[in-house]
Amino acid sequence: MDGGEWGFAEMTKKSCCPPPPNLTLSSNDVQHRVQQAQSQQQHKMRDSVNGHVNYWNGNSPNKQFEHWRFENGWQVGWNDACAFFGARVNGVLPGQGGDKLGMLDCWVRKRVLESGQGGEFLWEFEQGLRTGVRDFYQCAGI
Repeated sequence: MDGGEWGFAEMTKKSCCPPPPNLTLSSNDVQHRVQQAQSQQQHKMRDSVNGHVNYWNGNSPNKQFEHWRFENGWQVGWNDACAFFGARVNGVLPGQGGDKLGMLDCWVRKRVLESGQGGEFLWEFEQGLRTGVRDFYQCAGI
C-alpha cells in the first residue's frame, strides 16, 4: 500500500522526496570518488593518527596510551565506509549511487564487539573507527 496521494511512494514518484545526493551519483562518479579517496588514504591516516597521538600525549603527558588501537580502528572505519560507498558499483546492491553507513552508532558497536578488544583504551579503537569513516567521506567528497 503506497499511502495514497500523500503517501511516501506517491510523493517520491513526484520528486517531492528526493533521494540523498550520494544515491544519485553515476557509477563512473562513484568509482572516481573511491579512487580519489584511496589516493589520499595513507596521507589522511597519518594526519589523523598523528593528530590523535599529539592531542592525547600533549594533554596527558604522563599517561600511557594504546594509540595503535586508534590506527586499527581508523583502518576498519575507512574500509567499511569505502565498501558501503562502492557496494552498488561492485554489484553487491542493485542500482546506482554510493551508499553511506547508516545508524553509525550501531555499526560502531558491532565492529567494537567483533574486534575482540576491551579494557581501558577501547575508546581509542572506537574513536579511530569513527574518524576513519569521516575521513573517507571527506576524501570522497560526500
